[in-house]
Formats: sequence, C-alpha cells, structure tokens
Amino acid sequence: MDIMAVCGVGVVTAAILTLLRQYKPEYAVPASAAAGIVILSIMLSSIIPLVRELKDMFSTAGMNSNYAQVLLKALGVCFITQLACDVCRDAGENAVASKLEMSGKVAVLLMSFPLFKNLLDIVVSLIGVR
Repeated sequence: MDIMAVCGVGVVTAAILTLLRQYKPEYAVPASAAAGIVILSIMLSSIIPLVRELKDMFSTAGMNSNYAQVLLKALGVCFITQLACDVCRDAGENAVASKLEMSGKVAVLLMSFPLFKNLLDIVVSLIGVR
C-alpha cells in the first residue's frame, strides 16, 4: 500500500472539508464519504495480493479455505461498518452510528457462527463425548 498516497488523500480531504464546512456545510458529508471510499479503494487494491497469499498458505497447510473466507469477509464488514459509522458521526448522527456499530458486530457474529459450530464439533470429537 502506498501510505504516502493514502496520507496525501487524507490531508487534502481534511483541508477541503475544513473549507466546505465554513462555506458550504451541506457538501461536507458527501465529500467526506467520497474521500473515505477513495481511501478504502486504495487500501483494498493493496490487500488483494495478501488475500491470495493467505489462500495459498491455507491450501499449503491443507486447511479448509472457508476459514480464510470468513476471516476476510468479517474484516470487510468491519471496514465498511467503520466507514459508515464515521460518515454518520461527521453528519452529527451519533445514535445512528451506534446502531451501525451494533449491526456490524451482529453481522460478524452471524458470519462466524459456522466456524464456532465446526470448532465445537472438533472439541467434542477430541473429548469423545456423544
């Protein structure tokens, strides 16, 4: 990831948002959301090689790649939820941001439930209870 590009986008956005909030405050929230999407896009383009490497590591180890998929999906939910919460907070909607955070946590929990079930099955088979 080109951290200089990300930081540059962040600093330029902060300067533009400062001016927008003084002269055209109605444009500040959409501009903030757009900047967040740009930064997220830069970050995601850098993560793609990491995802490939993670899948290769799982396949080399003979592990099910479903674990990596759940991990990456959960990470994506976290990033998107954080971005949405930040946009809501920028708009002054702290209550909505709190509800979004809770929704993101529930989504990650629901997404990871099959892994918990698999883990429980492994523990039960190791203990020999059934």
